[in-house]
Amino acid sequence: MRVILAFVLIGLLTGFIVNFFFADKDGDFSRITIENNTWNIEVAESLKDRIKGLSGRNNLKKDSGMLFIFSGSDFHSIWMKEMNFPIDIVWIDKNFKVVGLKNVAKPESYPEIFKPQSPARYVLEISAGEAKRAKIKIDSTVKIF
Repeated sequence: MRVILAFVLIGLLTGFIVNFFFADKDGDFSRITIENNTWNIEVAESLKDRIKGLSGRNNLKKDSGMLFIFSGSDFHSIWMKEMNFPIDIVWIDKNFKVVGLKNVAKPESYPEIFKPQSPARYVLEISAGEAKRAKIKIDSTVKIF
C-alpha cells in the first residue's frame, strides 16, 4: 500500500513540476480554421482579457490570433485603442459562421468603433491582410479546436 501511495505522490509532484515550469504562461491557446487556413489562437474569455486584447503588443505572428469569447451574441464592437499594428477583425456567430469582417483596421483609426453586420458570439483578431489572403468572407464556416 505504501508503495502505491509513494508512486501516486511522485506522479502528482512530477505533474505539478512539469506544469509549473513548462506550461504556457501567456494564456490559453487553441486553433481556429476558416477556409482551410489555420491560426494558433490565444483565447480572451475573461472581461479583463477582452478589455486588454492585443493592446500594447508590438506585433502578432502571421499564423497567430486572438479569439474573444462572449457569453452571448450581440453587436460586439472593437476599437484600436493602444494598438501598435493593424489587424483584420472577423466576427463569428454562435453557429460558427462569419457574420462580419473588417480588413486592415489601423491603430490610427481610434476612436472609431468597428461592429459586425449581424450579432456575433466570437471575435477573431488576426494579422492585417490575413483575412484577404485566406479568402475569408461572410458565411465562411469556422472550426475552433
